[in-house]
Amino acid sequence: MRAHVGGGRSGISTGAGPLTAYQPLSSGAPRKTGSTSVTATERHEAAQRAWAQVDRLHHGMFAPAARQVAVPAVLPKFGKLVATAEKQELSGVSPVDRAARKAGKQRAHAQAEAWARDLMNLANATFASEQAAFDASWSDLLNNDPSAVLRALREALSVSAAPAHAVTATGGIAGLVVFAPSPQELPSEKPSFTARGTATASKINKTDLAVLTNKAIAARMILVARQCFAAAPNLAGCRVVVVDSEKRSPRLAATIDRMIFERNSGGAEPFAAMRASSVEVITKPSGRTGELGALKLDPDSEYAEILEKGV
Repeated sequence: MRAHVGGGRSGISTGAGPLTAYQPLSSGAPRKTGSTSVTATERHEAAQRAWAQVDRLHHGMFAPAARQVAVPAVLPKFGKLVATAEKQELSGVSPVDRAARKAGKQRAHAQAEAWARDLMNLANATFASEQAAFDASWSDLLNNDPSAVLRALREALSVSAAPAHAVTATGGIAGLVVFAPSPQELPSEKPSFTARGTATASKINKTDLAVLTNKAIAARMILVARQCFAAAPNLAGCRVVVVDSEKRSPRLAATIDRMIFERNSGGAEPFAAMRASSVEVITKPSGRTGELGALKLDPDSEYAEILEKGV
């Protein structure tokens, strides 16, 4: 999907990406249809698909922003202008007065030519004015003007229904808040086998949930960063704070350099790809499960400022 930022007036056509990029990940379980029950094998396959979707989520791509080009006005055909002018000039002229009608048509043709010149001049001036505004907006974005960058990022994230807010844009670095998925958005079962080796699915435990949540958090962070880099062509990096969707407490903080990100963000496993794509990662794994615990951010840090403005 492609959206024109600012209602088509900003001069930037920014790739918002597919609306499914941030969809919930818990829809892999098959549904019972009529009197037909879901088999253990179907549940196993559905759980496999859901877990694989989590591992692939961070591979989503977004179309890069592009300079917008003004659309020339569609002018009326000259024949229509002549017909309108003749209607005016010949109003009240006798159909049998050939001389008067000839003179009227000559005047009408001249009037139509004048209208055509005026319309063309107006269209050219309007086109030039709109293109100048578009080019100024595009230049601001390329130069990492804070207002232009924030506007582009917010529009792109909004159109894609991304679970994230762009809150700052200073010195070519965007400050982002990303919301972690809730347990309801994640798969509730995992593929497993019975003692006899029959394929089935079983409810996930706390460790499974922690693994899934960590993967999904990393994947979302990568996706949001990739979308922001697509929306702002010269954005140098991002500072990201991932917060719990319900308690709004920070679970992960990271600083991303664009060049490192573009080299390493496509790794097979999302959490490893996230670490490889970042120049700094702050986490607090807790307990046996490795769940990302709540962080205590330095109140004077850029992360704390992003959190304060974005939650």
